[in-house]
Amino acid sequence: MDVHNEVGTGLKASLLMFVLILVGTLVYFVVRQNSELIQIYAAQDVDAIVIHRSAPAKIDSTLPAP
Repeated sequence: MDVHNEVGTGLKASLLMFVLILVGTLVYFVVRQNSELIQIYAAQDVDAIVIHRSAPAKIDSTLPAP
């Protein structure tokens, strides 16, 4: 006997679409969060370079004063 259960097939298709949308949404948010973290770390690197360059030079106390 060949019985087609259309309700079961429709339910499987609906669940598959739900899972695909859920996975796609999660991937989108992970990628978005990752790009925001990259921007934050890049800004911190720039701030560290600016602070390092603006710091006064260290004075070597082993040399005699002129």
